[in-house]
Amino acid sequence: MLNTDGDSLFDVLSAPEGKGHSLLSSLRVLSVRGSLSVSGCKRGGTGLVLGDEALSGETWMLCEDFCKDTTTKPSGDVFIACLSRLLDASNFHIQTLDVGCCNLTEGCLPNLQRLLAAPSTTLTSLSCDRNPGLRKGTVWANVLSTSGQASSPLVSLCIDIPLLVTEGDLTATVEAVARKFSPSTCPTPLQEFTLIGSVTWPSEIPIGKKMPLSSTVLTALAQQESTFLDRFLSHVALSFAGRFRKLANVSHQPPRTVFSIR
Repeated sequence: MLNTDGDSLFDVLSAPEGKGHSLLSSLRVLSVRGSLSVSGCKRGGTGLVLGDEALSGETWMLCEDFCKDTTTKPSGDVFIACLSRLLDASNFHIQTLDVGCCNLTEGCLPNLQRLLAAPSTTLTSLSCDRNPGLRKGTVWANVLSTSGQASSPLVSLCIDIPLLVTEGDLTATVEAVARKFSPSTCPTPLQEFTLIGSVTWPSEIPIGKKMPLSSTVLTALAQQESTFLDRFLSHVALSFAGRFRKLANVSHQPPRTVFSIR
């Protein structure tokens, strides 16, 4: 299980490997998916185990065979805070981070924002789906909006569909999407944007098939704008198509909707 005591976890993650470098300083890919699992999530592992093979491959995956029967559900916010501290100490060079299904909450937002947009960050791909605590409209919007800053190199994001309860939630999320895909404000738009959750697509987007975001598809999406979610998805499609033009595609394989470029 990920240690949720901040100082002791930081001591483990920042332990010197040699020549003054921490164990994590050579990593480029880090997945802790499911290490702090919430109900319905598949645990990706629960032991912080680093081996020579993992380090040499610059990839660290948690072992899947540890503590499978654990029922505790602490928050993964402390882990995000530790990564932020490692970033401040110049020991964070991770490019791909998977913290899906780690019970992250709104409390991790300040540290997650640092990982996304601090001048020294190297994070280009983030998976933070299946964390219900990040679905609140304003929280979701803050995550995406931060990645829209000029200092953020993020080009791939997998995240839950936001919880759109009010018009304010819709406005906040739509503005965040617009910021991330605006050529005037964001030099690094998402080239792959994966949304996790139940959605209803028009027949022009058959399940399991990648489709160009053509005018026909965009029109079909606009015509079914009857709910906040419909309007949100239509805006995402328009923003993606507006930035990438003929390169823009969408595919839907429940529960995943993926906007990507060819």
